[in-house]
Amino acid sequence: MAQQTGTMQPSAERPYKKHLDEAASRPTEDNREPTTIQKAAEKVAEYIPAAAAPLQQLTGHPTAAKKDESEQAPALDPSHVPERPVHDEHIENFVREQHRQDGSKILDGHKQ
Repeated sequence: MAQQTGTMQPSAERPYKKHLDEAASRPTEDNREPTTIQKAAEKVAEYIPAAAAPLQQLTGHPTAAKKDESEQAPALDPSHVPERPVHDEHIENFVREQHRQDGSKILDGHKQ
């Protein structure tokens, strides 16, 4: 069988392990498209910030730095009363009506 000559083939005078070590230590391109695993790791780190550092070590790809919610939104004045949404009254009335009803009436539709 003929051997292919290329940059990845170990030469006869170098041991195979040294060849692998050199190939592993070569710098990789940082401009590559992120893999599916890296995309998933970024999404997990977005929802679970405490998992960002271990995932970065696992994938070798830095996760996108996200700002905390406290840094994004300015602090609200505690003396200011928040405005209620327009539909809030309808929801409040619906919930009150559900609590006023007898529990057996609510479960009637689920009986077989």
